[in-house]
Amino acid sequence: MSAPSSGRTLGDYFAILSRHRWLLITVTALGLAAGAGYAVFAPKHYESTTSVLVQPTGAEDGAVSQSRTRTEINLDTEAQLVKSTQVASLAAEQLGETELTPAELAEQVRVTVPPNTSILSIGFIATGPRDAQAGAEAFAAAYLEHRALSAHARLSDQADATESELATLRDEREDVSTQLDSLSRNSSRYTALVTDRDILDGQIAELTTAHSQLRTAAESVGSGRVISEAAMPTTSTSPHYLISMIGGALVGLLLALCLVTARMRFAVRVWHPVDLPRRCGVDVLASLPGRLEIKTTDVFGAFGAAGRVFGKLRHEVVAALGAPARVIVVAGVAAGSASSVVAANLAAALARAGDTVTAVATHPNGGRVTLVTLLGTPAVPGLADVFGGRVSLDDAVHRAARQPNLTVIGPGGSATAAGLSNETVSTLAERLRDRASYVIVDAAPMAVSSDAQLLASIADGVLLTVECGHDRIDQVTEAVQAIQRVDAPLLGAVVLPRGVLPKGAAPEAPRLDPRPALTQHPAPRPRNDGGSTEDDADDRPTEVMPAVSADDGSPDSTVDTRRP
Repeated sequence: MSAPSSGRTLGDYFAILSRHRWLLITVTALGLAAGAGYAVFAPKHYESTTSVLVQPTGAEDGAVSQSRTRTEINLDTEAQLVKSTQVASLAAEQLGETELTPAELAEQVRVTVPPNTSILSIGFIATGPRDAQAGAEAFAAAYLEHRALSAHARLSDQADATESELATLRDEREDVSTQLDSLSRNSSRYTALVTDRDILDGQIAELTTAHSQLRTAAESVGSGRVISEAAMPTTSTSPHYLISMIGGALVGLLLALCLVTARMRFAVRVWHPVDLPRRCGVDVLASLPGRLEIKTTDVFGAFGAAGRVFGKLRHEVVAALGAPARVIVVAGVAAGSASSVVAANLAAALARAGDTVTAVATHPNGGRVTLVTLLGTPAVPGLADVFGGRVSLDDAVHRAARQPNLTVIGPGGSATAAGLSNETVSTLAERLRDRASYVIVDAAPMAVSSDAQLLASIADGVLLTVECGHDRIDQVTEAVQAIQRVDAPLLGAVVLPRGVLPKGAAPEAPRLDPRPALTQHPAPRPRNDGGSTEDDADDRPTEVMPAVSADDGSPDSTVDTRRP
């Protein structure tokens, strides 16, 4: 038995996605439908945009930021000013009565700066087209107004500062003129004061010109203008149908991948053959196809899909054993008919190859599909009757209906069956080895009985049958460990797809009385001449073994075991 693989290839991941394709498709479709539903029922949002040409006001510092433009205006800073609280308050006043605060209005503004331009694109998002248009116009006007007011205030402050400085210079000049009037023109002090007066006159002239320019700029300050009026939007910008549907599909796909990962990581049951080597440490020898119909009264045909699987399984089992007179135990994991299906079809595959095969049913599995129903033989007398000493082994062997090289031993009357022991099992195995080349033993499921572990200890090889969606991971692991603890050669597992085994119970087989068989003779049949004699066809004794009821032991049916 090889150890589980430690890693996966890209093909393994594609195989995993292929196995879970319906889950992926379903959850992705649900995500797509959720995205479409959101696009239909979510509140609509409309956006209107206006373009504003930003012009110098005369109050800029002349800074240029990141060489975005060649003007003195930093448009990145201006874009942030559009969303400022002061501008939002002015816009709220222009909009009139609104339930939104200035901060909430600012959150609905989107400002972009086209490269290499002095233009601000001011957009406003609202739940209605008219509200979006009004909001864009209000913020554009509020921005220009706030910019003009800020520039006017700044220029006025500069003009006032210049006027104050100019008054100081004029006072100084008057003091110098007064000193000059009191001095003689030939004195050295007079010459110095004249120089100071000329300097003051130049400064006063410069400040007077600057003051005049500042006052003029403050009175005629320009902030910019709207070059593109806000239009009323005709279609909503969000939710976007295509984006919503794509987003919903992507979210659904991501959720589906998470579900697949969680299912593979935390799955309680076996869902695919790859789970066995990865989580249970057992190789998969054969896996039956998913689209499969199991008959209750016949094995798979040799040339069908399932028949070819069992043909390959026969080759692998024969190659693995490599010795004559081989005993193969087929054991299930949980209660069901999986082991019976595999045992019957493996026995039929070996018999078709020309080998003599004996199939032994050690338990009545209680399902509609059993070893004896598939091979067309009676359930009694069988193995339990041999162990109970009621019949001989030769009497319990029945020829399969459609397989000349195949004989079958049914489960027998289970009501009085003796328990299995090492001695009885070893003796039976030796006797069966002398009768056939291969002995296929249908053992009770490991989760139901420990007989399979006992049978495995005397077998040449053990096959574990696993039904997807039915057997649990822990049950399979415990079954593998139980087989390994008795040093039995575990050949591998045969996997049946999910839900292929027919449900329901099989008709209850008759149970044999442990008492000796009774011999009864039929009543004489009257002849035509009035005498009485025995019919030629009924001149042999009939052995009738009354069945024992499971409740009170009273006879309730009979089984005719008359033999020629």
